[in-house]
Amino acid sequence: MHNRYRSQLTLGHLADFPAAGNMLQMRWDKELAEVAQALAERCSTVEGVVTHDRPGDRTTLTFRSVGQNIFSERAPLLPERLVVKWHFVVRDWFDQNYRYSSSQVENYEEVKKTQNFTQIAWARSYAVGCGFTTNIVRPNGAAKNSDVQYRDAFRMFIYVCNYAPAGNVPGKMLYWPGPPCSLCPDGTECNKTTGLCRVTGDKPGKDKSTTTTTMAPPPAEPDDHPPSDSAPEAVAVMASLAAALAATVTAVGAWWRGVA
Repeated sequence: MHNRYRSQLTLGHLADFPAAGNMLQMRWDKELAEVAQALAERCSTVEGVVTHDRPGDRTTLTFRSVGQNIFSERAPLLPERLVVKWHFVVRDWFDQNYRYSSSQVENYEEVKKTQNFTQIAWARSYAVGCGFTTNIVRPNGAAKNSDVQYRDAFRMFIYVCNYAPAGNVPGKMLYWPGPPCSLCPDGTECNKTTGLCRVTGDKPGKDKSTTTTTMAPPPAEPDDHPPSDSAPEAVAVMASLAAALAATVTAVGAWWRGVA
């Protein structure tokens, strides 16, 4: 489900957001899921409030920096109701995008009620693990089988997803704007259907550089070059070509960065 929304963003199908050139394909991580499940099973306060754990409490042997999304919903204890579907949960997180400006893609700034979206859209996060639980929350002090239990109790649905490496780092980029897969990091391969970069080993390498390289000068002219009296014209032509080439390189570089 996460990759579905990451692909939508990567392919340029999210209004007002540029396509992504280095979006990694997420894969399931068992350890992240176990930690997420542990938090979900802690339930909530007697008021039904669910809070994030401390960043240091969600680390694993593999990942020392872990992000987190939480979704919780209260429902009447009776009558019994269906459990909220995961795809609705992830959709609600992703739908926070309308509050986030695409101008901040290249320089993340925290915006209230958008952190779930920006974590899903964080290109360098490639591992995810989630947990879920449903619990009956009773008023403080109510006996388990008392009438108060059924009058004031409610059912709490809790969904937790942990992501690694963590996103939402101020000043960093959500992703590199550019054609899908154009900037896949080392150690990844392109999924041409989704536009995502699939990690082929334990972890991805560094992002490819988005800076343009200086082209080599033209080769030396052969001995049968036209007589020297035509040299000024040749120099003028070469200068014109060089100027055009420089302008093209500059435009391409700006386009890769999502500026043009």
